[in-house]
Amino acid sequence: LSVVLLGRTIGKKRWVSLIILIAGVVLVQLPQDVQLKKDLSVGNAVAGFGAALGACFASGFGGVYMEMVLKRSPKSIWLRNVQLSIFGATSAVLGIMTKDSQAVLSGGLTQGYTAYVWLMAFTVASGGLLVAAVLKYADNILRQFSTAISVILTACLSSFVLQEITLDAKFGVGTCLTICATFLYSGSLDTFLPPFLLR
Repeated sequence: LSVVLLGRTIGKKRWVSLIILIAGVVLVQLPQDVQLKKDLSVGNAVAGFGAALGACFASGFGGVYMEMVLKRSPKSIWLRNVQLSIFGATSAVLGIMTKDSQAVLSGGLTQGYTAYVWLMAFTVASGGLLVAAVLKYADNILRQFSTAISVILTACLSSFVLQEITLDAKFGVGTCLTICATFLYSGSLDTFLPPFLLR
C-alpha cells in the first residue's frame, strides 16, 4: 500500500526483509498449547483466514493513509493528534452516555481508577504520540518492524518475568528472523549481501 498510495519504491533487499519479517512474526505467534491447537482446528479456517487478511489490509491502509496525511500536511503533528483524538473522545462519551451514565453521575468518571489504570492510560497515550512521530518522521513500514519487535519483547516479558508462557524453538527461530529482517531492512547487513539484492 505504501507503494501504491505514497508512490514509494522499495528495492529487492527491502522486499526480502519484509518477507523474512512476516515469517518471523508468524513463527513467534504460533500457538504452543496443544489444547489451543485443537480448539483452533474447529471452525471455518477459510473464514478465519479471510477475516485476518481483511484486518491486516484495513490496518495497513489506515497506517499508510495516516502517514500520507501527516507527511503531506503543513499542519503540525500535535494539531493532527488533537483532530484524531476528537473521534475517539466522541465515541467514548457516547458509550458512557448510553451504558454508564448513572454510574458516572453518582460516582464520577474516574471511580475505581488505580495507579495501574493511570499507568495504562499514560502508556496508551504515549504510544499514540510515538506512532504519530514515527509516521511523520520515518514511515509506516518501519512502524511495522517496531510492532514486530514489541511482540517479541512482550512474549519475553510474559515468559521471564510473569512466567505465563514457555518459549520454544519456534519462538527462537522467529525472533532471529525478525531481528535479521530488521537489520537487513536498515542496511546494516549490506556488506554480507550479494550485489543483485542491493539494486
